[in-house]
This record gives sequence, C-alpha cells and structure tokens, in this order.
Amino acid sequence: MLNGAGEKKGVVQSLPLLLIVVVIIAAIGIAILVGWMYMVKKPELDHISIEVTDMTVGNTYDFNITAYDVNGKTVEGVEIHLEGCSVDVKKLTDKNGQAQFSVTPALPTNVHTGEIKVTAKYTGTTTKIVAGIITVHD
Repeated sequence: MLNGAGEKKGVVQSLPLLLIVVVIIAAIGIAILVGWMYMVKKPELDHISIEVTDMTVGNTYDFNITAYDVNGKTVEGVEIHLEGCSVDVKKLTDKNGQAQFSVTPALPTNVHTGEIKVTAKYTGTTTKIVAGIITVHD
C-alpha cells in the first residue's frame, strides 16, 4: 500500500514485529546452546589404578596407570607424573584412560628403599590432583 508520498507503509509498520520475532528466535537459540553446554560437562577425576606398586632396583617395569571418574568410567587426558628413584616422566591418559610407562628405578648408594611419587592431574569442572606411591627396594 502506498501513502500520499509514494512510500510503502506496510513494510515500515511490520519492521518492529519482524525485529521482535528475530530477537525471540535468537533468545531461544542461545538458551538451547547454554543448556547443551551444561549437559556436556567434563568428567571429574576420582582415583587412579597403578598396575605395579612394588619395584626392585635395576629391573625394567612396563605397566599402565588408569584414571577413573566418580562414576568408575575411565578418563582421557589426565596428566600422570612419575617422579623419584631416578624416574621423572609425564604422560597423558589415552581414550581408554590409560597411560603406559616403562621405567627402570635406581637408588643412591647405601639407600635400600625409596618411592616413586605418582601424581594425576586433571581439569574437569575444577582441577583435581590424585596421588599414589610406588615402593622401590634393592
């Protein structure tokens, strides 16, 4: 419809309604995305399982450390750090929640026992650190 100046009156009048519809659709889309983001939470690290907890100096040990969440499911991307008795290595757990290690512990002269400290660090909703010990003896 044209007014006296030759302008289309209906288009200008429907513009506010169109803007309201666009804003409502955008708000619904944002609400869906925010809800989805809260549903897709990262797992929380709960504990680790160390296959070998006792080692003898001079022997090489191939073993896995597995990380678990609070529901008992394995967790990918956990940083596992072994430190002590001439061992210092960091690895990330794989898609099965496991990190594979091969270590040969050593002790200083006249020292008969020691420990390899095992630290697992993971950032889910919060950052959590879980610790364990591997005993080393001669």
